[in-house]
Amino acid sequence: MIEDHSKFAGTYPYLDEIISSGDEARAFKPSPKVYELGIHRAGCPKEQILWVTGHFWEIVGADRQGLKNAWTNRARQPVLKIGVKPTYITRNLQELADELKRGSR
Repeated sequence: MIEDHSKFAGTYPYLDEIISSGDEARAFKPSPKVYELGIHRAGCPKEQILWVTGHFWEIVGADRQGLKNAWTNRARQPVLKIGVKPTYITRNLQELADELKRGSR
């Protein structure tokens, strides 16, 4: 599903790998183990990783691990006032693809 949605939105060329489950880490988001697995599997410095999600609570976990992140806020939920600000906030993956093409960050 993530692959199909990413292809439709135009973000697929920016993905090296999709890790959609915490099963391998034997933990679930927002456990640091899940983000550490993503960092390990990416095989690059975490500064080169963009964690993309539709859930704000995943942004919190990614931020705590020092990852850039993108929140696709399709439901237009308010940003929680807990000291975490997403790197990108978009309404959908198409907006994220456009933002990434502009290379603004």
